[in-house]
Amino acid sequence: MDGKSYCLILLKPDALERGLSERILDRFLEVGFTVEAVTFRTIDRNLILAHYADAIRRVGPELEERVVNSYLERMTLPLVLGLPGEGATTLARSL
Repeated sequence: MDGKSYCLILLKPDALERGLSERILDRFLEVGFTVEAVTFRTIDRNLILAHYADAIRRVGPELEERVVNSYLERMTLPLVLGLPGEGATTLARSL
């Protein structure tokens, strides 16, 4: 094991359309994350539901249709980020 924890960040269509990708990525890099993988991708329903599973459980099924309708078939920028030690997901969510 390499001593890192990992998280998946999806830079959503509106962030890409507004030209915010670099600023968002810089915030993660400033607190110690490293970029492990970057791809452009059109996301499908399964990835959307997996990414939002916790939020959908908390908020309810109405969130499911909202996020699917907002992001389905639009371009996103998935990033896999690494962070030394524990807590990548927790820190990413706090940012």
